[in-house]
Amino acid sequence: MFGTYAGTLTTTAPNKKDSLTWAYVGQNDNGGDFYGFGPFSGTLTITGGTGKFANAHGRATFTAASSPSFTATIFPGPPSPFSLTGTAFYVIQGTILSPEDQR
Repeated sequence: MFGTYAGTLTTTAPNKKDSLTWAYVGQNDNGGDFYGFGPFSGTLTITGGTGKFANAHGRATFTAASSPSFTATIFPGPPSPFSLTGTAFYVIQGTILSPEDQR
């Protein structure tokens, strides 16, 4: 009712060698409050990794709130039709299993 979304993201360690690639799906939980903060939630699933995270697996859930300053920019072509800029505050809970944990 309030919108859904899906995509991918990559988190990279400061050493620039260890990273995780995630797929996410989520939804806006309601229309937001009087001040413009919008709550949303969803799931993250690891789809790949490099370095220490090579062959890692895992899943997490998240709840978050976006700030009222989100702005959208429309781009005319691939890979994405738009870009969002803003701030969001997340609470993430889940498990990452390394290849050693999976034995």
